[in-house]
Amino acid sequence: MRATPILAVVLLLVGCGEERPAGRMPGPPCPERMAHLEAIDACIDRHEAAVERREAVPAEGRLPTTEISFHAAAAACREAGFRLCTREEWHFACTGVRPDEDGGRLYPYGAEYEDGRCNSARDGTSVVGRSLAPGGSHQGCVTPEGVFDLSGNLGEWVDGADLTGTLRELRGGSFANYEKAAQCVTEPLAFQPPEVAFEGQGFRCCRDAR
Repeated sequence: MRATPILAVVLLLVGCGEERPAGRMPGPPCPERMAHLEAIDACIDRHEAAVERREAVPAEGRLPTTEISFHAAAAACREAGFRLCTREEWHFACTGVRPDEDGGRLYPYGAEYEDGRCNSARDGTSVVGRSLAPGGSHQGCVTPEGVFDLSGNLGEWVDGADLTGTLRELRGGSFANYEKAAQCVTEPLAFQPPEVAFEGQGFRCCRDAR
């Protein structure tokens, strides 16, 4: 009996297995709604979230949900099969570097503020009449990885706490904020109680890459 064909099949299967990274499932690392942050192996929604039937969905082309608490935002991400972004994930998506690294972008699109590029206001101008915009409607307010509205529009809840452990962090500033508050990193950082739900507060979801 000849064993050569069986041996060939075994070798072929082993070879296919070696081409797949250890621990990886087949298929793309992130869902279509998300961008892959390859350096930290995470996925982040390309757009701020709207809540439909208690579930977080991307608000591309429509108004994202605002006046939402940290707890409600976290629950909406869970209903969709995801979670709120960590501080590191959101920071990397906006700046292009980890929180403990130097450099990176000041705004999601670059180092200098450009008036009108995102839904925020230049320092010294009036915020009267400014309002929330549909997700992605500011086409220039995007990172190289294709993540929109990380600056302005809504301050986004992230899963990060203050030193007391009682407050939760908001990133990116809202449509009623000036350019300094709409930077990727602000001094001081912005925190609110996790149960409050104010106008201008929103969120997006993340997950680990597969």
